[in-house]
Amino acid sequence: MRGLERRFPSGVPDDRRAQAEYELDVILKMGFPGYFLVTADLVAYAKREGIRVGPGRGSAAGALIAYALGITELDPMAHGLLFERFLNPDRISMPDIDMDFDERRRGDMIRYATEKYGEERVAQIITYGTIKAKAAIKDAARVLGYPFAMGDKITKAMPPAVMGKDIPLGGIFDSSHPRYPRPSSSASSTTATPRCRRSSTPPRGSKASSGSGACTRPA
Repeated sequence: MRGLERRFPSGVPDDRRAQAEYELDVILKMGFPGYFLVTADLVAYAKREGIRVGPGRGSAAGALIAYALGITELDPMAHGLLFERFLNPDRISMPDIDMDFDERRRGDMIRYATEKYGEERVAQIITYGTIKAKAAIKDAARVLGYPFAMGDKITKAMPPAVMGKDIPLGGIFDSSHPRYPRPSSSASSTTATPRCRRSSTPPRGSKASSGSGACTRPA
């Protein structure tokens, strides 16, 4: 409870102490004490090194333990925030604490985590996305030197998306595909599309703006 004593130097109120004991019990039973300690360590390092860090946002602001550890900077009970919005013993889910560090010192934070916890346990997160059929056709038409109107004409002749999903490129050449209510009238405009078939599957990778992860075992 030393963290609470730092937050309440004139004495820890009984309701805060009871809430902290409840939260600590939940955290221990769910097996997440290490997560809180690592997060608190990262925030403490940033503050020691003069790296700007946010006061805490999202559901984690409802955890009194996060406030006691210095992860967040507001007393959740004073603002009526609920711990269960962050971590609910009746709904098993991973805790998620959003930390906002100064992007100019992002490299320093990653270097600190890597040096302290081991480079085999710290990794950055990457996201992958694939090109949809219409985007693949327009990209291929542009690369092959066709006018923009050609790619635009082909994509407009395609069946409309269903629940956000376009027809696959392979289905464009299949007149019996269920997405076509009647035979397509744009057969003469599909000369650029065979080369597009290969362009819809390669993933496009991008590094998450603030995504880094640490694990207890080497990755």
